[in-house]
Amino acid sequence: MANDAPGVGRRLRFVREILFSLNLGYALALVTTFLLVRRSWAHGATGSRDLFERVLLRVNLWFYHSAVLGPFGTDAVLTSFMLIFFLLLLLVLRLVARAGATSIVLNHVAGIAALAAVPLSWVFNKPTYTGVWVLALYFAVVGGALFLTRRRAKPAWFVVLIAHYSVCGYAVLRSSAPGGFEWPRYHLDLPSMWPYLLSPVSPCAGFAWALYVTRTPKQQVGRQ
Repeated sequence: MANDAPGVGRRLRFVREILFSLNLGYALALVTTFLLVRRSWAHGATGSRDLFERVLLRVNLWFYHSAVLGPFGTDAVLTSFMLIFFLLLLLVLRLVARAGATSIVLNHVAGIAALAAVPLSWVFNKPTYTGVWVLALYFAVVGGALFLTRRRAKPAWFVVLIAHYSVCGYAVLRSSAPGGFEWPRYHLDLPSMWPYLLSPVSPCAGFAWALYVTRTPKQQVGRQ
């Protein structure tokens, strides 16, 4: 069993790299799509269509056989952006590995991204001054809870993460209630569920990160 530890460590590290890249890649894709949809809506209000909106119409016409804007085109754009950012981040990780800084990325950057990237991307849709301060306080509380329980990270960190992702999930779903945000509300009769279905990559990345950094000191030494 002891001989299997390095192999388990390598597999866990590979899963961490994949989830880190997917999580951060999805967050960047979500923000990018939000910006483009918002810009498209502004152009639509003036009676003109920008390049992004024309691409959506073309995608809907080719694959969905619809000449109107619908969830399929927006989801295709979001998925394309996510795959592009995902591959770029994997490439960056390979370069970071050559520089010998992989542990820094997987221990610190990946943790911050797992906690904040996707939740912040959803909030980015309608940022407010008050919301920024509330988020800053919220993440300070979550970070403080992780710091104070670092000596008993198992199971304390996992409890904190469960609470954190439950709050984020409730906030995201609540924001799509009547009077809230739909995807994208001003173009669709029904909101698309694809962005919501992709969002669980955030807790998956968070729990993988916690499992990775809470391994025993002996395993950590063997891993590095």
